[in-house]
Amino acid sequence: MSSCLIVRLSLLLSFYTSYALAASHTTKHWPRGASTRFYEFKVQKTYVTKLCNRKEIITINGEYWHKNVLKIEKQVLASGGGPPIADAYLINGHPGPLYNCSSNDVYQIDVVPGKTYLLRIINAALNMEHFFSISNHKMTIVEAGGEYMKPFTVDQLMITPGRRPMSLSMPTSPSAEYDMAMGPYMSAPEYSLSRTSQPLRIFQYTGASLTSVGLPAELPSFNDNLAVKSHLDGLRSLNASDLPLEIDNNLFFTIGLNVEKCHSATPNKSCQGPNGGVFAASMNNITFVKPQVALLQAYYDSIQGHFKENFPGVPMKIYDFVNGAPNNFPNDTNSLNDTRVKVLEYGSRVQLILQDTGTVSTENHPIHLHGYSFYVVGSGTGNYNPLTAKLNLVDPPYLNTIGVSVGGWAALRFTADNPGVWFMHCHLEIHTSWGLSMAFLVKNGKGPLETLPHPPSDLPKC
Repeated sequence: MSSCLIVRLSLLLSFYTSYALAASHTTKHWPRGASTRFYEFKVQKTYVTKLCNRKEIITINGEYWHKNVLKIEKQVLASGGGPPIADAYLINGHPGPLYNCSSNDVYQIDVVPGKTYLLRIINAALNMEHFFSISNHKMTIVEAGGEYMKPFTVDQLMITPGRRPMSLSMPTSPSAEYDMAMGPYMSAPEYSLSRTSQPLRIFQYTGASLTSVGLPAELPSFNDNLAVKSHLDGLRSLNASDLPLEIDNNLFFTIGLNVEKCHSATPNKSCQGPNGGVFAASMNNITFVKPQVALLQAYYDSIQGHFKENFPGVPMKIYDFVNGAPNNFPNDTNSLNDTRVKVLEYGSRVQLILQDTGTVSTENHPIHLHGYSFYVVGSGTGNYNPLTAKLNLVDPPYLNTIGVSVGGWAALRFTADNPGVWFMHCHLEIHTSWGLSMAFLVKNGKGPLETLPHPPSDLPKC
């Protein structure tokens, strides 16, 4: 299927889905999740036309375990400890020749020298961020987070779960086979990963010799934080005309892991976290507790008792967020367990600082916000300091997922113009299960286009 057709189908699907959700006004049962409204889609026609003239290659990078992943999640949560590393990493479902018993299980792409190829790279992994590269080839990033970017050329990519950047690659090297490889990125300092567990696929030129041996793809070290930072620093928006320059809500959220005290009668089975504690995670030191009734349903039907509207806009305790750790866990690394939302007025202009913490360990956290994209106006290492932080208010990238760097911070800006209840969470699935999440409640504005619509009539109840 061509890039042009995919672009058109995506736009049509988005249009009709939003229209159906906005036009239905009968029943009053929302699904678990969030809301939607009728969107005006921004389409840069010039760039879409250019992409239509290129062949598209889709790569889906993922993880594989020998066990059922739902059972693994239940076992990990019951144990109080950390998750197991995947048994294999996959590219389009193929592990490649570096694993036992998969020497012939390699995905191969045939390419023609001199032609430009559009690579749509999707990280469908659960608990791992990944590097991606093609041996002896550069990639030019043209899109990230569903928005076109100023072209930016790189040797490798770092892709967080849930991200799907697009890049252009033109085969110009001598006809041969070239490896396409992905490898794990793990920023937590206490982890060590093997570099031999890399899935490979073949980028084969038309006319290459049948005896050609794939040239190995170079990947950064599994904990190369500088490579990740340089990638983020190079992203620039094509058009930031709606970037909020004046701010109504200045928010500051800390993010990170916690260790709770053990209260189990069988600590050997259920308290396998550090020093006999139980792993948790939090934003502003509040571990999100999943409600019994969907937040949107409770808000829409005014059902009391399922959430509180007092999520703090700043940390409840100020300390040296990055360097004031490690602490004496689990004695002073507990969090508050609760279900809270942050209320925003319709149309309010928001700046949100996300600050990584070393309460247990600093780590890169891919934070995703439902219902919105946001401008990443700044990022850095250490504790955020408004007096020294350098913000880009000219062409910041427009994303919906941001990797908050290990021991660092990211500054986001958006306008709260999509009413409803919107979930924000870490895209490392185990961190979300541990409670590294919260929700924004955006109030209605004026008129039907600024008001949360009724639930669609044909949507099943949860």
